[in-house]
This record gives sequence, structure tokens and C-alpha cells, in this order.
Amino acid sequence: MGTWQFEGGLKFDRNGSLVMNSQWSIATPDEDRVFSLRDTDLLLPGLADFHVHIHWGPDTLGVSPPVLLRAGVLVGGDAGTLGWRDPVPTRRSPLPHIKLWISLLPHGLKHHPARIAFPGLTPLDTQHIEHLMEHHGHDIAGIKIRLGQIDAADDARLLTTGIAIAQQVQVPLMVHVSGSFLPPESLVESLRPGDVMTHVFHGLRGHFAQSGLSHKNLRRGRKTRNLAGCGTRVPAFFLANISPSYGRRSLASYHKHRPHPSHLASSACL
Repeated sequence: MGTWQFEGGLKFDRNGSLVMNSQWSIATPDEDRVFSLRDTDLLLPGLADFHVHIHWGPDTLGVSPPVLLRAGVLVGGDAGTLGWRDPVPTRRSPLPHIKLWISLLPHGLKHHPARIAFPGLTPLDTQHIEHLMEHHGHDIAGIKIRLGQIDAADDARLLTTGIAIAQQVQVPLMVHVSGSFLPPESLVESLRPGDVMTHVFHGLRGHFAQSGLSHKNLRRGRKTRNLAGCGTRVPAFFLANISPSYGRRSLASYHKHRPHPSHLASSACL
């Protein structure tokens, strides 16, 4: 555990004005370092990666928190790597600050090609999740479900239970929709303001956004403040403006129509 100290250069103050930086420091898992900046160097806030998978141990997928920090990520949302029966990790460093989307599967994401059917929840399971939220709510962003793993019946159970549990413990629901056996329009219609769809651009059974009906419902979902995250094999980005020409215009649309940061913060709980 150490401190990186930046001396000199420029930075933005809380009003968005460019000002001279005298000294700025950040806690890191690395050893102490001091950086002397030129007058033209600019200090920028760190990145917030909304959808990551953290390597918490030998049985989990993802990258380690120090790797994220070295890439400039100060805030991250772990998208269902851990399940509701897994222990909440002890924070070893204040940065990067990781919020957890807890998987509705008891032990979360498994190595490919493992596919785990949703076993359902008993009243005791529900009490366990309520207890988890009560004692670790400050570390939890919401509930995560992953569709398209078994069949339509499994997807329906996951979606119905996920919506009910998220509403009961008063957190958002993140839905991994690629490969889902359910009609896209039914997914969008089921979600509440602040809920999140992720991996909408690819799937085993085609893209989520292929049909005209999907476009219509996605636009309606945007009006009710659902978020759509485009999880790909490169870093994910938000789809804030739904348009028929998805692939060509999504990034341009995001920059043109991006929501106010307070909207992202309230919806993403990061």
C-alpha cells in the first residue's frame, strides 16, 4: 500500500474550470512515488468501468484490481462474478472502488463451457440475500442474471425471480441478454427504470437488436431510463441513444446524447 503524489500540471476543479495543480495524491497498492508534471500536463479523473469481472480467487474469472488501477480505472462494477452464497471480498485497497452485481446463481459466473441451471430460491435463500444486502449494501450495486444458458423456462424463472428479488431489496437488476430464449420485447417491457441490459449486441442465437420490434421496445426502454450496456470482447460502452443503425452510430450517438452523469450514477449505483 502506497501513495502516488502528482506535483504541478493542470487539473479541473469542481466547477469544471481548468486550474493549476499544486499537489494531488492517490492511494495505490504499489509503493510510494512522486511525479513532477510539466505546466502543460493535464490530470484527468480516472475511468469508471461499468462492466468488469474481477479475479477474486482461483475459481473466478477476470482481472485483478491492481491491473484495473494501472489501466486508469478507479471505479468498477463487477458484473455477477460472485453469487449470493459467495463471501463478499474484503477490500484490500480503497482503489479501485469495486461495486458488486451479485449473481442470482448461488456461486456466480463459472468457467466456459459450464452452464448452470437456476435452482430457484427458497424462503431461507431469500432471507440470506436480504441479510447480505443489509450488511454489505454499500458494496453492492444490484442483482445480476445471465440468460440464454439452458432453455426458455430457465430464462423465465431467472427473469421473474430477479425482478422480484431486486424490487424486494430495492436495488437495480442487470440482465445479460445475449443468447436469451425469451422475446427481446418481453425483456424490455419487464424492466424497471434504473435496470440494466448488458451484452445486447451479440449472442448465440443472433443479436438482441435485430428485429424492428426490438428497436421500438428499446427506444421505449430508454425513455423509462433503462440502461443498455454493449458488452463485447473489447471494453464495454453504454448505448444511451437507441437508433436503427446500431453498429455504425452507437458510439457517436452516445457522445451526442449521453445522459447526465447523475443519471448514470443513480442508475448504475457506482
